[in-house]
Amino acid sequence: MPLLRRYWFEFELSREDLTRFGYFPSYGVGVTAYDYEDALALLRKWIVRGDELPKLAKVIENVDVSQLFESRAFAQTRLLPHLGCPAWRGVWHPAINLWYGPDVRWRK
Repeated sequence: MPLLRRYWFEFELSREDLTRFGYFPSYGVGVTAYDYEDALALLRKWIVRGDELPKLAKVIENVDVSQLFESRAFAQTRLLPHLGCPAWRGVWHPAINLWYGPDVRWRK
């Protein structure tokens, strides 16, 4: 079975994007997936729900979650209150995988 990887996505959001998506975690989305394409599929499934993804500003593959805590203000106000389980396959920031558990999909 392939290993899971953690990804951190940041987006360039226009006003139109914010209107189209309603709530959107504009400061970043954390996803654990088998690979980059799998991570994008999970973003489409759980965050944009079938819509086209907004423009990506930054992607960190194999992100060390502790790196996201470098800014104490960011960690206290944005990350910690919405952090799920980065060890499970799925979206861990916002904490969607805490609501639904790991997104189980066996890869062939």
